[in-house]
Amino acid sequence: YQRRVRDDFRDSEIARHIKEKICHIALDFEQKLESYTIDNLSSNYELPDGQIIKIKNQTFRCTEPLFQPSLLAIDSLSIHEAIYSSIMKTDDSMSQYLLNNIILAGGNTMFPGIVNRL
Repeated sequence: YQRRVRDDFRDSEIARHIKEKICHIALDFEQKLESYTIDNLSSNYELPDGQIIKIKNQTFRCTEPLFQPSLLAIDSLSIHEAIYSSIMKTDDSMSQYLLNNIILAGGNTMFPGIVNRL
């Protein structure tokens, strides 16, 4: 049991590192998916054991559920819809101020491209 927990932790740390170093948000997901070719958009990642893996269109596909939760069969608002919906629940006098002063915080807000996509 302890070995499995240790292996699961190591694997999740590797996945987190790949996410932080390689992944990004596509400005136009459908267009990027259509124009994707392995030669111009794949990345190599060296695992701790020295093995090299090729990360393909997962670099931008893994972030898309932030904007299209239905890709994971989740019935939820997307990040931009949730932000807008929350702001629109405030008084009219406050909503414009809030729309102009959005602060993003947290791990998934660090993806390159998120500000442009929002």
